[in-house]
Amino acid sequence: MQTRLSTLRKDSAGITGLETAIIMIAFIVVASVFAYSVLSAGILSSSQGRAAVYVGIKAAGGAMEIKGSVIAKSLSYTGESLGTGDGSTTLFTTANNPVATGSETVYLAGSPQSRDTNYTITNSTGAVTFISSTVVTGESIGTGDGATLIFGPTASAPIVADSQTVYLDAAAQTEGVDYSIVDATGVVTFGVAPGGAVAVTIDYTSVPPATGVAITIDYEQGGVNEVMFTVGVPLKGSSIDLTITTDSNADGLLSDESPKSHRTIISYIDENQRVPDLAWTWTQSGRVVGTRDSILDWGEKMTITVKLTALSPVLAEEGRFTLEIVPEGGSTLHINRKIPTLIDAIMDLK
Repeated sequence: MQTRLSTLRKDSAGITGLETAIIMIAFIVVASVFAYSVLSAGILSSSQGRAAVYVGIKAAGGAMEIKGSVIAKSLSYTGESLGTGDGSTTLFTTANNPVATGSETVYLAGSPQSRDTNYTITNSTGAVTFISSTVVTGESIGTGDGATLIFGPTASAPIVADSQTVYLDAAAQTEGVDYSIVDATGVVTFGVAPGGAVAVTIDYTSVPPATGVAITIDYEQGGVNEVMFTVGVPLKGSSIDLTITTDSNADGLLSDESPKSHRTIISYIDENQRVPDLAWTWTQSGRVVGTRDSILDWGEKMTITVKLTALSPVLAEEGRFTLEIVPEGGSTLHINRKIPTLIDAIMDLK
């Protein structure tokens, strides 16, 4: 047994210094490669994180926020001139269209006219056509009080010469004896004042607006034609470029303009349509930071008016819609609203 142990001791070879060095070098190389990989991954992750932070800061710096209410407007016009009569022209057209059905009142020299009696209107184009030789019967031009001599004018003027019959309490009067009349205006003047409570009426035939007679119209366009809202920037030191492009053909779109100057794109979305790059303008609200220009700086507010005249169909009662505002290099702002059941000239869309 002792001889055998002695033999084993003689045959067992120990680890030499060279082998130990090789093993140590291998460990160091592997550890270095692993450390480099970890360090590189960390640096890459840190760079990507830093880039993401910078992108986020840039987006936040280009963000807008709503300041106050969103206002919708239904365009209405009062006293718009259609022109001046010349005794023969019957067709006149509004400056804006469409005209909302039943919203218009047409005037001749300030006297309201009757639709389908004195004129017709094509709502889609705003074309007003006066009806030639319209027969009017039993039109009231006043009530006697024992003192007033002058009555009228008639609702339609001018009238065809000698086409009229004037009545006092249904009793026909004689022109040149009981009264005189101005055909251009339909004004009747009595020689003797009609008694108190006596009804003064007239039958006549009307003709196209006379020479020199002013023709005006009140009307609404129907639906929502503009949306207004005030914006600011939330971060100090940030700004938004609100340079505008002029809607040269007044079609409510900037997508067809050339060249384009605007950097902020406003688009409209509802269940029926998506209309990109709508026409819009801005006005300064409140204080000015630096110079008064198209750059919206922190601390400033600008009111943006978006034109909705390019919509088809129009934005009507109870319609839901979204305005998408995309500033250059900034985050997108979405405005989601609903139109009330009854459309007024001005509506606060809460």
